[in-house]
Amino acid sequence: MNQNMSWPVRTGHLAAGGSLLIGGAGAALLVAPSAGATAATFTVLNTDDAGAGSLRQALLDANTNSGADVVVFAAGVTGTITLTTGQLEVTDSVIVTGPGSANLSVTAPTGQIFYLYKQGVSKDISISGLTLTGGATPVHSWSTNLVLDDIVASGSTAGPNIDLSSYDSGLDQSLIVRNSVITGASISSNGAGILVGLGFGSHTVEIDNTEITNNAGSSTGGLRVEEASSVVITDSVISGNTSTSGNGGGAFFATSVGDVQIISTTVDGNTSGNWGGGLYFLNDSVEVLDSTISNNTAISGGGGINFNDVFQVASISNTTITGNSANYGGGIMVQGVASLTINQSTITENTSTSNFYDGGGIALYSSVSLALSGTIISGNSSVNVLSSDIEVKDSSPITINADHSMFGVGTVDTDVTLNGVGNVRSDSPGLGVLVDNGGLTKTMALLTGSPAIDAGPDPVATFDGNGFDQRGTPFLRVYGGRADIGAFESQPIPEPTTTTTTTTAAPGTDPVVPTFAG
Repeated sequence: MNQNMSWPVRTGHLAAGGSLLIGGAGAALLVAPSAGATAATFTVLNTDDAGAGSLRQALLDANTNSGADVVVFAAGVTGTITLTTGQLEVTDSVIVTGPGSANLSVTAPTGQIFYLYKQGVSKDISISGLTLTGGATPVHSWSTNLVLDDIVASGSTAGPNIDLSSYDSGLDQSLIVRNSVITGASISSNGAGILVGLGFGSHTVEIDNTEITNNAGSSTGGLRVEEASSVVITDSVISGNTSTSGNGGGAFFATSVGDVQIISTTVDGNTSGNWGGGLYFLNDSVEVLDSTISNNTAISGGGGINFNDVFQVASISNTTITGNSANYGGGIMVQGVASLTINQSTITENTSTSNFYDGGGIALYSSVSLALSGTIISGNSSVNVLSSDIEVKDSSPITINADHSMFGVGTVDTDVTLNGVGNVRSDSPGLGVLVDNGGLTKTMALLTGSPAIDAGPDPVATFDGNGFDQRGTPFLRVYGGRADIGAFESQPIPEPTTTTTTTTAAPGTDPVVPTFAG
């Protein structure tokens, strides 16, 4: 794992009986041998490419033995395994438990590393504790319920780092990526970091505590999901990815995707050669919560986020959108949405760069139903100052329902009617720079005297976690009797929880004196 990650790292461990337990209490995933299976444990003894004691031989043995076998590594097996005789093929359910991604690498300079496939067979496969560096797709999976934990997958030049674009129709499959780093792929096709392709079906994708960084593809650099029933991304970072010509620099979600939730995640510094520098949504249901969308760029529209489905129901809550740029819709471009609700969010310092289109903060069409509560849309910029915060692209009248929100003075398109109470007009929202103010994502603190302080809605709009600001517990959403406008609630830093530790020495021994770091 990248030790620069700014959120807690949850690790996996082997439970009794050879099952892999991943995550903390209440969020465990257990991959266990099926009933009646004759599972066995195979131990890797060296870093040879092939032969007795090699990883390749352990997997061959697991393939031929019925049941969900376990592959482990003997103590001291560290360094690098270089594959020179082909990819590692897995045709049966298996749990591969490496010594840790910092301790052992598997590399294939010109080919794939793990190829998970047997026609007509759905498999449960878990791989953990390895760094995988391949010239072509470190992990290529067919029709598999796949768990990747503490994996560094990097450097592919001929396919995605993680590729789930192949399938057998009707077979179960899912993808869980936890505590991992997916980085450095540079390819001429789609979904350089992770690709979940058409045919994945009504199955699920979960990404937690993971970095998807510095990948480049022709369409979608970071994560591309073309089909799934649901996608949940939590506590993660999607940054520095590039789509050279297509949509979705950071992530792309197609029309065949169901619900998408992005929670406590940073989407930063991604670039799209077309639409959606950070995130591009074509699916019907979207929730962005407790997240930061920053410093992303799109050549066309939607520097931070691009929504583009006429049946889409989307919400953004407790989220900061800042520093993004595009020809139009620097922060958000809404091309087609049934409804978009933005609660307790901060949209500022985004830029529209076109001489013909505007909407540094938000650009949208008049057909969109937009509702705002407790949200800052101020301090954005565009060539036409008169629509630098909100622009209506088709120049038709639109009514936006807004309560206790903040807008710039004379920076909302004249085609917009704001319907609601308690709204504030100010070109100076009084925001600090984007920094770590606590929590899992960076935020922009309210400065002393900000007109947003204690000017928010009462009660706060209903959404998951609305008792806290973007930073989550223990940062209360309402402090001082009334909520502030925006993603950040001004308050003293909460006192840390204190505990008392009592130690008792064994009879006849010296007292135990606990020591504390720092």
